[in-house]
Amino acid sequence: MQKVSTSVAWNGYSSSTISESMFGTNMLFHTDRTGEDSDFREVIEKVGTTYIRFPGGTITEQYFDITDPDATVQSNILDIMSGADKVSTRDVTTLSEYLAYTSELGGTPTIVVPTYRYFDAETGAIDPGAEDDFRTFLRDVLTGAYGDVSELKIEIGNEFYQSKFDWTTEEFGALQADIAGWLDEEAEALGMRESLEILVQAGRSLEENETLASEFTGDDAPQIEGVLTHFYGANSSGNPLAIGSGVANRLDDINEAWSSALGDDFQLAVTEWNVGEDGEETTLITSIMRSAPLLRMYAEMVEGGVDMAMIWAAQTNSPAGLSDKEGEGSDLSPTGYLFSMLAESTDGLQLVDPNGDFKLIGDSGETIGYKYSFGNDTRSVTYFTSGVDETVKLTANLDAFVREGAYVYARVLGVASGQDATDYWADAALTYQTDICLSVADDCDIFEIELNPYETVELTIIYDQGVSLEGDSQWGLADTFDGSVFDDQLVGNGGWDVLNGNGGSDYLDGGNGQDVLNGGTGSDVLIGGGDDDVLYGAKGDDRLIGGYGDDVLKGNRGNDQLSGENGIDKLYGGGGNDELSGGKHRDYLLGENGNDVLDGGVDNDKMWGGDGSDIFVFADDNYGYDVVADFEVNLDLIDLSSFAFGSYSEVQDRMEENEFGTRLNFDDGNVLMLLNIEAENLDQDDFIL
Repeated sequence: MQKVSTSVAWNGYSSSTISESMFGTNMLFHTDRTGEDSDFREVIEKVGTTYIRFPGGTITEQYFDITDPDATVQSNILDIMSGADKVSTRDVTTLSEYLAYTSELGGTPTIVVPTYRYFDAETGAIDPGAEDDFRTFLRDVLTGAYGDVSELKIEIGNEFYQSKFDWTTEEFGALQADIAGWLDEEAEALGMRESLEILVQAGRSLEENETLASEFTGDDAPQIEGVLTHFYGANSSGNPLAIGSGVANRLDDINEAWSSALGDDFQLAVTEWNVGEDGEETTLITSIMRSAPLLRMYAEMVEGGVDMAMIWAAQTNSPAGLSDKEGEGSDLSPTGYLFSMLAESTDGLQLVDPNGDFKLIGDSGETIGYKYSFGNDTRSVTYFTSGVDETVKLTANLDAFVREGAYVYARVLGVASGQDATDYWADAALTYQTDICLSVADDCDIFEIELNPYETVELTIIYDQGVSLEGDSQWGLADTFDGSVFDDQLVGNGGWDVLNGNGGSDYLDGGNGQDVLNGGTGSDVLIGGGDDDVLYGAKGDDRLIGGYGDDVLKGNRGNDQLSGENGIDKLYGGGGNDELSGGKHRDYLLGENGNDVLDGGVDNDKMWGGDGSDIFVFADDNYGYDVVADFEVNLDLIDLSSFAFGSYSEVQDRMEENEFGTRLNFDDGNVLMLLNIEAENLDQDDFIL
C-alpha cells in the first residue's frame, strides 16, 4: 500500500471558464446511426453533449464526397486514386440526417471536408474543379439544401501528416489556404459570413505550425476563426503516468506560431483526443488505467487555452470510445464514465492553478497519481487519480475550505465488482461517499479514502446550496446518500439504496431496488420506485409515492400526501392532516393523528382513520372490498360523491347489517364495510353525497 498526504488549496485560476464546448465527441458516418432506436442516440443522451463532429477523421478523406453528401453509399476515393482493382464502399449516415439530429439537439454542426482528393501528387496541382465543389457545398449547406443551419463550423481536412497522403507540409498548407479562401468568399457573398467558422489544421511541431500559419498572414489572407489539432497519448510504455505530458508543449507551439498570424484571439480546437489504443492483444493501458492520462490531458488542454474539444469517439469497438460500437448497446465504457463526470462537474468552472503541485507522491517517493482542482465562488471539484497497480491510502487536508454552509461528497470511479482493472474489457462503476465532515463547529477538515488500483475519486465541496446526486444507473449499486441542509435531489437508481434528505425541501427517488428514503425536515417529495420500499416523510408537508412493490409509507409530522400506487402497501399518515391513497392492490391505510382523507383505491383495502375527523373515500371507479375499521359516527365521513346518488335513501338501500357491522353493497360485488357500526346509528350527515 502507498500512502499519500496532500491538501486541496486555492492558488488562483490558470484557465478561463470551461464551457460545454469542451465536451464534444465524434460521429463516424460509416458506423454510427441517428435513428430513433440507435445506440448512438442513447450514448449521446447519456453523456449530454450537443457538440458532434461529422463525418469522422480519416474516413472523411476516404469516403466523404462533398458533391453528393446525401448519398447513402460512399466509395473510397483513395482506392480510386491509386487505381485499386477493387474500390471499397460504405453505407453511411447522410449529411441531412446528421444536420437534422444536431438541430434536434440544439447543437452547432461541425463538418470536416476532405482535401487530398483534390491534390495531384505527381504534379502538385490542385484539381481545377475544386473551387466550384467547395463553393457549391457551402452554399447548399448554408442555404438549407440539407436542412436548416443557422451556425456552422467547417474543418479543412484531417491529419494531413498521415503516411497515406503524398504531399509536403508546404503543399498541404497552400491547398488548405485556398479552400479556406473559397469558403470565406462564398459565405461573404451569401451575406452569411457570421454564420460560419472556419478551422484549419495546425502542425505537430513549431516548424510545421510556422509553415502552415504563413499562408494566413498579410492583408489578402483568407479570414479564418481558428485552428485545430489532435492529441493521442502514447500507449506503449505500460505506465499510465508516462502519458499526456506532451500536450502542453504542443499547445505552446500552436499558440506561438498562430498568434503571429491571427492575433491572440483565435479559436483553438482539439477535435480528436484520447489515450492511444492498439487492439486487445497489444494495448497495455486500458479500462480505468486510462483515467490518469485522460485527466492530465484534459487539464492541460484547459490550461493551454483550448476552446473546444471532441473526444474520439462516441462509439468504437474498443475501450477507448465512450461506448461500444453500434448494435452492442449503449453502456458507457470507463472512458465514457470519466468523460461524463468531467462534463457534469467541471462545466462552468475554472482550473485552479496547479502551481507545479499536481503530482501525488507516495511514501516511496515516487509519483503514484495526479491531483487537479476546478472551482468557482460556490463550488470546488478536485480529482485524485491513481496511476499504480496497488492500493493508495489518501489523506487530504481541506482546511482551506472550512466554512459554514459547506457540504462535501465524493464519487469514486473504479472497476466493476469482480473485475480486474487491467483487463482489456473491464467495466467501470461509480460509487459515492457522502458522510464527509467539513465543519467549523465539529472541527473536522480531513478527507481520507483508500483507492484501489487505478481508481479516481472526485471530491466536491459546495456552499449554501443543495446537492444533486444520482447513483450508477448502469450497475444498480446500493448507495447511501446523506443530503445537505438545503434543497437536494437524490436519485438512487438501481440497488438497495438509503437516501436521507436531511434539511431542506428535497426530492428523493429510490429507483429500482428495496430502498429506504427519509425526507428529514422540510417539505419533501419521496418516490420509492420499483420493489419494496420504506419511505419516511419526517417533518414538513411531504409527498410520498410508493411506486411498484409492497411499500411502507410513513408521513410522520406535517400535512402529508401518501400514495401507495402498485403493490400491497401500508400507509401511515402520522401527525397532521394527511391524504392517503392506496392505489392498486390490497392496501392498509392508517391516518393516525389529524383530520385525514383515506382512499383505498383499487382492490380490497383496510382503513383506520385514527384520531381526528377523517374522510373515507369509496369511488365508483375504485373496485374491491374495503373495510373501515374505526369509523366514528358524527365525527368521520364517508365520501360517496362520485356515485352521484340522488338522495340518502339510495345509500340506505345498499346497507346491510351483519355480525361485523354495516356493509354497503355496490355493483359488481364491490363492498364498503364499516366495522362495529349499526346502520340505525348512521344518517345523512355521516356521508358526502
